[in-house]
Amino acid sequence: MPLAERAVALDARTARYRRQLAEVVGVTAQHANLMQQLLLARRFRRELDAALILDSRDVQAERDLLEFYLLAPGIAGGDVRKAEATAGRIGAIDPAEGFLARARVAEFEKRSSDVEAYLRRAVEVVPSAYRAHIALGQFYLKSVPPKLAEAAREARLAVALDGGRVDGYSILAAVQAQRGEWEALNDTLSASVVAVPDDLTPYFRAAEHVQRLNWDRAERYLRIYLTQEPEGNEPTAAEARGKLAHLGAD
Repeated sequence: MPLAERAVALDARTARYRRQLAEVVGVTAQHANLMQQLLLARRFRRELDAALILDSRDVQAERDLLEFYLLAPGIAGGDVRKAEATAGRIGAIDPAEGFLARARVAEFEKRSSDVEAYLRRAVEVVPSAYRAHIALGQFYLKSVPPKLAEAAREARLAVALDGGRVDGYSILAAVQAQRGEWEALNDTLSASVVAVPDDLTPYFRAAEHVQRLNWDRAERYLRIYLTQEPEGNEPTAAEARGKLAHLGAD
């Protein structure tokens, strides 16, 4: 919070600084009591509204607003209908992101068939949209039962679009771990370390899915994951240590 506030103090006319501060406030609110949430919700909207005034085409700011409408209690301004309207505004700026936003609303409302339909439309309308391929791949990976071939396909397309981002490798690692494709999994993990050395999430995702087949391999992957500080939005070190304890290895 102090760093985000400092950025705004130095330059309050840059939209992404105001948006970043709003995001920090939003995450803080998720861990606060109800009274604090109400106060933080007002601050979140103030900062996010300021960001959108500075840049009305900031898709990330609109996505943040959509999450606010979905997750905030009604007394603080939460409203699914407003989330749907926000998804429409996002679509007017970026068609692929618009379908991803509609998929998020459908997911919130537990409309699984609509989620898949929107995600498929996102990759169809903008085949080069990395986030769309990742979202569709994750959907297939989490399906019951998992659609592993489809998840792997979307992950490979994402890696081909941008091999410097970690998400595609994480999905591939999860798929290969579930299939017990050890040689392919080792290749994926090695490629991810070369391409994204500061994020070892593929090792954590592999460990999640391999522990039922090979506990020693799961332990090794988790210990590799713990060799450096996890990225902010990825599984925490505490989660990794908890999995090690569950394996009886820590």
